[in-house]
Amino acid sequence: MTNPRDRRARAATGDPETRNDPAGTTPLVERLVLLVFLSLIPIRAVLSETHGFESPSLLRGLEDAPPTAGPATTLVIISTIAAGTLALACSRLWRGGPRYRRTGAELGALLLVAAAVFSTVRAGQRHLALIGVLDFLGMIALMFSLRQLLTRRRYIRLALCVILAT
Repeated sequence: MTNPRDRRARAATGDPETRNDPAGTTPLVERLVLLVFLSLIPIRAVLSETHGFESPSLLRGLEDAPPTAGPATTLVIISTIAAGTLALACSRLWRGGPRYRRTGAELGALLLVAAAVFSTVRAGQRHLALIGVLDFLGMIALMFSLRQLLTRRRYIRLALCVILAT
């Protein structure tokens, strides 16, 4: 265990381990949100999601067709991302911590949101288009939220381990 004075000295000298978190502590809410978000990465990789309500044509003739994740699963994952992002924002506002860290992808995300709105309005099956757009925009929200959470080296290493293991 390190001495708090050592942590402050490392923070003052610009040590990357403590530069963004001078006190050396991350709030429990942020750690839990990071845990949930990192657990969503492998779940998304192993789920075979379909945005429609019917089974794939290859599996229609089988009696015991393997279940696929339908739109309800997609909406649960998106709701989890939205709840975690909201909890992160409320935690940051409540404790007065860093408000927002720029990612450099804000302009591109704005362009994707505009394209998503346009494509949903012009789609023939708006319900399926809306599910697909929400799924895609949920991943963009996950990216922005993970950028806010991945501020320490150990968290970045943990995220890279999860991605490599997936």
